[in-house]
Amino acid sequence: MPQTTLWFIHDKKQTFEKLTNSLSSKQYFVQSDSYPDFEIKCILQTQNMTISDQNIVFNVYQYSFSGPRNSNVRMKGTLIVFKLNGQIGLIVDKAGYPNALSFLRELCSYTEKDKKTVVCEEYDDPIKDGKLFLWMISKIYHKESKIDYEVEDEEKTIELNSLDGVKGHTRTGLNNVSTQGSDVINMLTIY
Repeated sequence: MPQTTLWFIHDKKQTFEKLTNSLSSKQYFVQSDSYPDFEIKCILQTQNMTISDQNIVFNVYQYSFSGPRNSNVRMKGTLIVFKLNGQIGLIVDKAGYPNALSFLRELCSYTEKDKKTVVCEEYDDPIKDGKLFLWMISKIYHKESKIDYEVEDEEKTIELNSLDGVKGHTRTGLNNVSTQGSDVINMLTIY
């Protein structure tokens, strides 16, 4: 995924199972025409990963919809729906549409009045401790970054072999972090 954003659903009635079932049964964009000819396909279903003794369950989807009017272009993207500590999270790429919040809110069948139901990761302190980020750096640096999974009885592997950019804010909000290029991993592991 190119540029991504991380979001969480703050709705006690929503569960990982209900959300993934509604995506597979095409129950989305109930009141919207913003994403014409929308299609979504689950390419990895009910995968498990353990990071720092915390189990993460996730599904990976590929989606597409018709582009701007009078164009034959299909906008394509990737969506990851996950459950961590009983909380539902969404990772989505930002290519093809200007507002990830509107896209996710409509995809999950929420309306404008459901403010603060889908919220950006910065509102949720537990994920900001950096465990996932540090785990990825460690796996890449120590060349242990293969993740094996199975799709329709076919074994596949994802391998993280480089980290080409980092951008973000610190917990206090006083500093910003931004770096890019092929030497990012070396800069992050020198100290």
